[in-house]
Amino acid sequence: MPVASADALARVRTLADDVVCLHVPPHFGGVGAFYLRFDQVEDEDVVAALR
Repeated sequence: MPVASADALARVRTLADDVVCLHVPPHFGGVGAFYLRFDQVEDEDVVAALR
């Protein structure tokens, strides 16, 4: 993953054999702060993608 909080990274590591994270900032407020464009995805779009 490109970026994650230390807590989230620790939880993901218990679920996978290997995890690569490019950036673990000391103060993680939200993932959207690390992207120039981080648009919201509508529920219908997610459901359609999962189909």
